[in-house]
This record gives sequence, C-alpha cells and structure tokens, in this order.
Amino acid sequence: MTVVVNPDTGEGFDAPVPSEAYKNAPELRTEMHEVLELGAEREGRRAGMVAVPPAPADEAAAAERVYLLRRAALMDRMAVGDPGPGARGASMKAAWELVQFDR
Repeated sequence: MTVVVNPDTGEGFDAPVPSEAYKNAPELRTEMHEVLELGAEREGRRAGMVAVPPAPADEAAAAERVYLLRRAALMDRMAVGDPGPGARGASMKAAWELVQFDR
C-alpha cells in the first residue's frame, strides 16, 4: 500500500494545512525581517552592538530554539509560496536543524 503525502493539502500528515497553521502568523515580510534580526543578534553582528555579555545557558538555549523554530516556520511558509526544489530544500534543512537542536 502506498501512502500519499502532500504538504500542500495536508494529505498523509497529522497536521493542519499551511493556510490553517499560519493563519495567525505575522505578515511574511515582517516575519522575514524579525528572523533576520534574531539571526544577527544570535551571531553578534547586530548594528550598534560593541560587546554583549554571554547570556546564561538556559536563556541562550531558549533563544536559540526560538530562532530555529521561527526560521523553520518562515522557510516552510516561503516553500508553500514557491514549491520549487530550492525553497523546499531550504525548508527541509531548516526543519532538520530544529530537530537536531531538540534532540
């Protein structure tokens, strides 16, 4: 028996379709800007920052997970809008990185 999995319709998944999953998400452009800002903060390259003391380990881990989760969701939303292999590949990579962090 072949199982049909379609991320666009939700067929074969125990998850909501993208339009339902992201209905309360920020506008795509806004989310893109915020994720870029989180990435810049994460890498210590945010404009105007000279030096930032390291965050406690639990805060740093929580901030890293927020970044990875929001980036994975953003990449997924972008792949829904552009279902080409590049966008889907980037989305899968971001999701994989989140899963690796959670493990």
